[in-house]
Amino acid sequence: MSQLNIKQGISEQELEKAITNKAFIQITKEILSSEHPEYPYDSENYWNFTKINLRRYETFETKIEVNETLKNMVAQSDKPLHFILLNEPWCSDGSFSQPVIKSIADWSNGSIQLHILLRDK
Repeated sequence: MSQLNIKQGISEQELEKAITNKAFIQITKEILSSEHPEYPYDSENYWNFTKINLRRYETFETKIEVNETLKNMVAQSDKPLHFILLNEPWCSDGSFSQPVIKSIADWSNGSIQLHILLRDK
């Protein structure tokens, strides 16, 4: 299996803008609690998408179990892995995939690091 350069196509400057999962959830909660959210969350549709997505995320996060096959694959890796997720609080795809990726990274005890880049920034 050939090695893929994780930073291929992503500059160091872009990667430095990445946030943690915890920061992403905090940003999402701040959007929802703001009296005057910034664009695009000032739109009722985007705000509602964000609210639904946070609920989905929180539900999925409590139900995910990392399977044995994946645990074995991660355990065999001899190098740290970096997962880069492009997401926004309004994005429904992210509300399903982010808790799964976070659970895998959490299970790995630091051998997998999750980096989240905000798509619209």
